[in-house]
Amino acid sequence: MVSDQGLSDWTRPQLTSDQLLYAAEDVNWLHALREVMKPKLKASGLLRTALIEFGAVLPEAAVENKGFYLDRERWLALAVENKKLAEQYRHEVVHTLPNPTEQLTFAGMDPKFNLNSPKQLIKSLAKLGIETDSTAEMVLAQYVAEYPEVAKLFLYREYSKSVSSFGPDYLKHIDAITGRIHSDFYPFTGAGRYASSNPNLQQIPRDKRFRKCFRAAAGMLFAAADYSGIEMRAMAEASGDPVLTRLFKAGGDAHRHTASIVNKIRPEEVTRQQRQGAKPVNFGFLYGMGAEKFVAYALKEYNQAFTIGEAQTLRSRYFEGYQGVARWQKRTVRDGGRTGLSRTFCGRLRHLSKDKYTEYLNTPIQGSCADGLKKALRRVYKLLKKKYGDDADIVHHVHDEIIAECKKEIAQDVAKDIETGMKEAMEEVLKKVPVDVEAKIGEDWAEVH
Repeated sequence: MVSDQGLSDWTRPQLTSDQLLYAAEDVNWLHALREVMKPKLKASGLLRTALIEFGAVLPEAAVENKGFYLDRERWLALAVENKKLAEQYRHEVVHTLPNPTEQLTFAGMDPKFNLNSPKQLIKSLAKLGIETDSTAEMVLAQYVAEYPEVAKLFLYREYSKSVSSFGPDYLKHIDAITGRIHSDFYPFTGAGRYASSNPNLQQIPRDKRFRKCFRAAAGMLFAAADYSGIEMRAMAEASGDPVLTRLFKAGGDAHRHTASIVNKIRPEEVTRQQRQGAKPVNFGFLYGMGAEKFVAYALKEYNQAFTIGEAQTLRSRYFEGYQGVARWQKRTVRDGGRTGLSRTFCGRLRHLSKDKYTEYLNTPIQGSCADGLKKALRRVYKLLKKKYGDDADIVHHVHDEIIAECKKEIAQDVAKDIETGMKEAMEEVLKKVPVDVEAKIGEDWAEVH
């Protein structure tokens, strides 16, 4: 065994003999490890999962190596815009919320009110009629629907976070040589989804202003595809819920249908706003989310404000409409509490403490979708390399979408191939419910999302 060379300089033109031996040992030991691990994987029913993971290694390495281009000028301009918006909302909030201090202020002056001070904010909210000992997002979200002042406070926090998390400092992640961001992707989160770090490219805000900053290189386009309602389709597969299953087989719109259920109207009467409001309902209660957590989730992810009472009503109507989902959730939590185990459709195994009931619900659904995405990455990668060589490369993926960068003249063909590969891969996971994939091409991430 040679000394650990993992942190040595592997960019040097000539590697040392110790580095070469260290690398050779890495390969040599893999053969011995395989003989030990294969029977263990077989005994745990994890051979299929292992093959999925092994298949995703090469495309994931290619994604990290290729990198994702971020337009510096657009990003800096957006940072300036967000800083102005944060200051604008800070000014509005300190003049809207009751002043927690007794200090008098002159006209045109801001009161001495630090919005980032929990003590001052709690005192101000008390004057407004909100009795709370916490200024946490989940707590304050409960008051947004009834108090416009709190809604503005959330906007201030949103833009302030944008300035701190996605400001000029973010540009340090751009590689000096390639001019691209090379994020690290980790495949083994609890349910099997990828995690991203250095930086986390999977948590770029949904706001199109941010996603327009991620652009294809000159002479290139993005070709991308994403799964339509894949988690709800996985729930239909798992639960056998007759309403969801019939809906997807008929090519129906799950968000529109849920909106009709919770608003007690016919699907054709559902407005665009009501359909948008059904999205957090579908994705929140799908995993057993309670009313308080749902209110915070709906506000943060979909900018939809609900009271606790409204959330409780929505939850009740949701499970009245999808009784098969309700029965599956009850059965899954019961069985998980007995065994401490949860599996995806492909056999991925997760050991859980018996009180983690929401994780027993999301593992079979999110985990199965993650298995399908990893299979899709492999299939799409091989297809693009075979047909287009270096003219098309996968540059990013986020849970239910795959984005490739390619030459403009082949973009339509690449998009169609990504769509086909993703559909075929997920059809190996979902056997009873049809899979729907939508492909797009564009110059930036916002256009293909």
